Order: sequence, then C-alpha cells, then structure tokens
Amino acid sequence: MINLTSNITLPNINRWQVLAFDIGSGRVTLRFWSPANTLPAPLWVDIQCVLSDTVNRSSGAAINPAPVNWNDKVVPVGPTPSGIGGVGAVNSLTNAQNAYRGTANHAAGLRAVEGVAMTDGWVSAALGGT
Repeated sequence: MINLTSNITLPNINRWQVLAFDIGSGRVTLRFWSPANTLPAPLWVDIQCVLSDTVNRSSGAAINPAPVNWNDKVVPVGPTPSGIGGVGAVNSLTNAQNAYRGTANHAAGLRAVEGVAMTDGWVSAALGGT
C-alpha cells in the first residue's frame, strides 16, 4: 500500500494499493482509500488498468482536475481506440511481471507492482508516497 506523501483533498484520499494483478493479461486493479474517519468508513474506489509494453499504450490512474465527489477525485486514463492518450513507459507490462515474479509471495509481488506503477508512470506521480 502506498501512503500518499500529501493527501488529496476534496475530500481526502490518503493511500492506494494494487489490489490484484493478472500476470498473464496485464490487468491490474488499483484501490484508492479515504481516511478511516470518513463516514461511512472507510470508503474506496477501484480502477481497472491494462498494461502494455508499448510506450503510452497502458491505462492507469490520474488525479481528476475537476472532481464533483470524493470517488471521482482519481480517474482512469488510457489510450483511445486509435491508441493515443495512454500512459506508461516502454515495457510497463514486462516490468510489472518481472517485479511480481521476483518476490517471495503474492503480497510482496503486489507491493513490487506498486513501485513499478510509479516508476513507469501508469499511476500519476501526484499519487506518490511510501
């Protein structure tokens, strides 16, 4: 789980995690959490991503510049059918697969994929933390 360096306000999102990773297809489920004191507690939103080895062809997550509610503060981003507007570095899928495979267990693998998400840019740098 990534605890954000700076909470996203209106209202807060304070952490996120890779909830699931399908190593074969490159599908990733990201979960973004509100603080525990949000009522009802806790609230979360899941975003589905698909990774690609082609630069800017992955989908990911970014901060919505004009949110209406807490659950649209983070939004999915990805390429259009014509292949423009995506995110991610070259080899994003391979990097996530290698990070996952290089760990001792499933939980450590998901945590390793979180690091790749930040490094390869398919999760916005504004969502960085530890």
